[in-house]
Amino acid sequence: FFSRLFRRGKNKIETMRIKYDNVNENVNKVAGKLENEIITLTNDIQLLDKLYNKNIDAFKEHTIFIIAAKQRLDEVRNNELMDLRIKAEETNLPEDAEEYRNLVSKCDTFEKYIYDLELSRTLCLLSLPRLKAIQAANEVLVQKIRTTITTTIPMWKDTIANAVIAENTKKSLSIQNAVDDATNQMLKRMADVSKEVSVGATKASQR
Repeated sequence: FFSRLFRRGKNKIETMRIKYDNVNENVNKVAGKLENEIITLTNDIQLLDKLYNKNIDAFKEHTIFIIAAKQRLDEVRNNELMDLRIKAEETNLPEDAEEYRNLVSKCDTFEKYIYDLELSRTLCLLSLPRLKAIQAANEVLVQKIRTTITTTIPMWKDTIANAVIAENTKKSLSIQNAVDDATNQMLKRMADVSKEVSVGATKASQR
C-alpha cells in the first residue's frame, strides 16, 4: 500500500516537472523572440533618425536652390528675354523671333523645375512629423517589451515553479493523510481484535 502510494505521488510530480520544463522552454523562446524584436525596433529607430536628418538637410538644400533659381529666372525674364523680345520686334527677322521663343520655352521649363523642387521640399517637410511619430511609437514599444522581459517573464516562471511546489505540498499532504488514515485503521483493527480477545477470554473463564 505504502509502496503504491509513494510511487503514484512520485509519478505525478515527475509528470509535473516534465510539463514545467516544456512550459519553461516555451517561455524562454518567447523571451528570445522579444529580445530579437528589441534589436529590430532599435535598428528601425536609428534608421528613422537618419531619415529625419536626411529630410531636414534635403529641405534646406531645396530651399536654397529654389531661392537661387527664382532669382535667376527673374533676371533672365526681366533682362535677356526682354532684350530678345525688343530685338525681334525691331528687326522682324525669323531667327530673332525663334531665339526669343526658345528662351521663353527654356524659362517655362525652368519654372516647372522650380515647381518640382517646391513640391519635393513640401514632401520633405510633411514627412518629418510622420517619421518622428513612428520613431516615438517604436521607442514606447521597446520600453514595453523590456518591461515585459524584466517583470512579466519572471512572473510566468515563478508561477510555473509555484505550481510545481504546490503539487509537491499537495503530494506530501496526501501521503500524510493516507498514513494517518492507515494508522487509524490499524489502531481500530487492533482495538477490535483486543476487544474480541478480551470478550472471548471473559466468556471462556465464565464458562
